[in-house]
Amino acid sequence: MARNSTKNPTSPSFPWEFPVPNTPFWQDLPYPLSRNFFQAFTTAELAAFEEAGQFPTDEKFPKNAKVELLETLLQLKLGRFPKSAGPDVEKADYGEWTKVTLALLSAANFLHNSSQEEELINSWLTANSKFSPENKSPHRAYADLLVRQGKYLQAIPLYREVLSWMQTHPILGLDAPQTLGCMRGLAGALIKCGRGAEVEEGEKMIGEMGVLAGGMEEGRFGEYKGMEEELLAKFIEEMSVWRKG
Repeated sequence: MARNSTKNPTSPSFPWEFPVPNTPFWQDLPYPLSRNFFQAFTTAELAAFEEAGQFPTDEKFPKNAKVELLETLLQLKLGRFPKSAGPDVEKADYGEWTKVTLALLSAANFLHNSSQEEELINSWLTANSKFSPENKSPHRAYADLLVRQGKYLQAIPLYREVLSWMQTHPILGLDAPQTLGCMRGLAGALIKCGRGAEVEEGEKMIGEMGVLAGGMEEGRFGEYKGMEEELLAKFIEEMSVWRKG
């Protein structure tokens, strides 16, 4: 049995979905972290990990220790890329290098390693500007990091740039889960920056997200409707707590 982002046994047919085993090692780890790890390796590499017993089956094995183990395996793979210590990765390797970098970012975020996150994002931004400048995914990662650092005004223009890209992206669009996630990021930064016009804009966006999430059932992303409504409700609660100080 496997799980996906919607917590259902079958995955929606989108490139960001990957069936993650619902086994003791994986079942209590965040889905995005697990998915990013699996997508960073080939089927043969993953089979070799299983055969070597890399993933402990003890249900009491600490989550942080699990993520540190995954981080070690990812660092080993990163070291196989030519010039992989920084943004000078070869163009032919960029796609695979990006997958490993994204998985390492997930691990660093889970382990609250802000300095490593920043280093990875800077490398990703530099390489991305050379090989895939139209892709705004690393900008989204940077905006999220800035918010966690309390740098809301710096994050806002990045979120706006990413949101515009997502809303017109042929695979995403106005109501994709990634687009709604970016809207939550932007709305949160607007509200937390504390400036009148920005706060008002952020509050307005909450209503817009409610309309988009409520109408998902009729569109391409209907399978995500329940999940997005839950995420929006959680976000609204977080903003309520924030306002109360």
